[in-house]
Amino acid sequence: MSTSAFNMDLSTGFGEVENFAYTFATEVRLREKHQLVTLQILYSKEMEISFADRLFPGGGIRSPSPREEIFNVGLLYGLTSAFHLHRMLFPFFPLAILINHDADYSISGSVGVSAFNSILRGAAVEQGSGGGTSTTYAVDRRISAGVPVQLELVQYFSPSVGYVHRLYYNFNSRQEFWSLLWGLQLHL
Repeated sequence: MSTSAFNMDLSTGFGEVENFAYTFATEVRLREKHQLVTLQILYSKEMEISFADRLFPGGGIRSPSPREEIFNVGLLYGLTSAFHLHRMLFPFFPLAILINHDADYSISGSVGVSAFNSILRGAAVEQGSGGGTSTTYAVDRRISAGVPVQLELVQYFSPSVGYVHRLYYNFNSRQEFWSLLWGLQLHL
C-alpha cells in the first residue's frame, strides 16, 4: 500500500431498482497509499421474469411494463487497507484450486456523487381491448443526482489480479437502488 496503483474493475451481480434486477459495473481506480479515487459506470435493469415465474411457471407475476433501468456514472472517494490471512475467506470461488491457501486482501469504503439516468414506471394507464382491460404504465425518464456508497473486499490471486466482492447503494431523491456485485480487478 506504500505505492500508487491504477486498477480496472469489471463486475456483475444483482440488485433492486423497484423489482429484482441484474447489474453490470466497471470502475477505473487510482489508489495513492490508503486513499482511493474511483470513476464508476453502473447499469442496472429489472429482469423481465420474476423468481415466481421461474419457480411456478404459469402462476407467477411478470414485472409491469416498462422494466425500470438505471445508468449511473459516479466519482467516489474512499479509504482502503490491505491485510494478509493464512486462510482464504472465499474458498468456493471457481478458481480457488489455482490459489495457495494464503491470500492477500484489501478492504475499502467509498462515498461520492453520481449522475443518474433512469427509466422508471410512471402512472398506471388502463387500456381496453375487446372485452377486457389491461394496465400498463407510462415511461418516466429523467436525469438526477445521487450519492453512491460502497463497501468492497478484494481477494488477490496474484499481485495483478483480484476477486471483488462489492455492496453498493445509491441514495437518490428519485429512486434509491442497491446491488451486490462480484468481479475481477486488474492492476494496470
